[in-house]
Amino acid sequence: MPPLMMAAATFGVMNMDQGIKARWTAALRSGDYGQTTGTLRRGDDFCCLGVLCDIAVKDGVIEEPTAGEVSNTYWYEGHSAALPLAVVEWSGIVENDPTPETGARGNPSLAELNDDYGLTFPQIADVIDYFL
Repeated sequence: MPPLMMAAATFGVMNMDQGIKARWTAALRSGDYGQTTGTLRRGDDFCCLGVLCDIAVKDGVIEEPTAGEVSNTYWYEGHSAALPLAVVEWSGIVENDPTPETGARGNPSLAELNDDYGLTFPQIADVIDYFL
């Protein structure tokens, strides 16, 4: 198994809607989204979870985000760093920041793969495709 996949491990407890997953990973690979860290969206850039929120907005699941007054951060249904409950329920993900179960200490969540491990959107899309 490639090191990237070893780092991500398994998301076996999740039952993500496969159509939403396909749209999410396609959006992550599209090059249409700039990548940021530490927040779902900052200006025109997104975290990997923020891309899923953007899809939820386009589908009418949640309303357009509100711009914060500090650091150009956007808020989705009161959340700036993790998925709102409506997005969790709509997508079938069981956590607001899905965490891989690697069996190793410090299992990184998707946000951590984005923020702390520096994975690119296409790499995160591979993790999602492989484990969700």
